Amino acid sequence: MNYQKHYDLLIVKRGRGLKPTEGYYEGHHIIPKSQGGSDDASNIVYLTAREHFIAHWLLYKWLGTKEMSYAFRMMADVDRYGKRYKSSAGYSAAKKAHSKTVSKSQLGKDNHMYGRTGSKSPVSREVLRSDGVKFPSLTAAAKAVSGSHSKISAVCRGKRNTHQGYSWEYV
Repeated sequence: MNYQKHYDLLIVKRGRGLKPTEGYYEGHHIIPKSQGGSDDASNIVYLTAREHFIAHWLLYKWLGTKEMSYAFRMMADVDRYGKRYKSSAGYSAAKKAHSKTVSKSQLGKDNHMYGRTGSKSPVSREVLRSDGVKFPSLTAAAKAVSGSHSKISAVCRGKRNTHQGYSWEYV
């Protein structure tokens, strides 16, 4: 698919600098600022929320830069008023696009967060008490001493020295 062609057609359809008098529209930089675009009226086009989302999707697909993946992902996130028109497919694609383009650091080393689907919850991690008793989780440890799992976790992370008279560590 020729993403540049579809992007250009979208821009031509709306016309440069022509601000609609009715309905909801968002200003969009035709040439993105990250690509050298300016805030001049000749570089602004007014798009519906859906068109604006599609414009950023097309820009990401066409240019594939880190900046475009970030802008596309931000379009999929809810704005400060809680209003953003998006589809679940678009949101998923935006998240994947952003993750893919930031998967390598500037040094070329793998980003340790790339491809992670989640980490093990601290509440479900095994914990060892200073007297040698091992617990399958923070929750189990907290129940055993009638304490707080967050305070035990704080000891495990070195934020506190003890809790309920014991030192604790993750196993």
